[in-house]
Amino acid sequence: MEPKEIWSVLRAELGPTLTALGLRRLKSSPPAYTLALEGGDHVTLWFKMRSVGGRFTGALQRSPEPKPGIEWTSAPSFRSARLPDLLDDAGWARLVAIHRRVEEKLGGPTDANVARGSDYWFACADAEDVAAWSRLIADALPRLLPAFR
Repeated sequence: MEPKEIWSVLRAELGPTLTALGLRRLKSSPPAYTLALEGGDHVTLWFKMRSVGGRFTGALQRSPEPKPGIEWTSAPSFRSARLPDLLDDAGWARLVAIHRRVEEKLGGPTDANVARGSDYWFACADAEDVAAWSRLIADALPRLLPAFR
């Protein structure tokens, strides 16, 4: 899948959940949503797509400005983590199950690159896969966002 296709499905699938959680879409690259906090900080959810290969990753960050894609700054309130690293055990089990199904479709190894702490990228053969990843993310966000407030 092309990055534009992935983003289109992510936006459609995640939009209602993100709006309900109070995040607003940023016109940015990488694609992102943000929530302004009291005191001036922002919690930003951003996505990065690989230009080839149908993979994407996502992260939550807290920073003084809603600038997506920053993975480090000296601001005292700054915090950033990739979405797979934030999943609890149940979320991780879902990630592994989706990963295996997608990799089977793609003809790749179903057990490679699923170790916790690895630089995991969500693989997508089609819109159904992006929708499955979107549901995983949407289900996890209500638990993850408060940790970044």
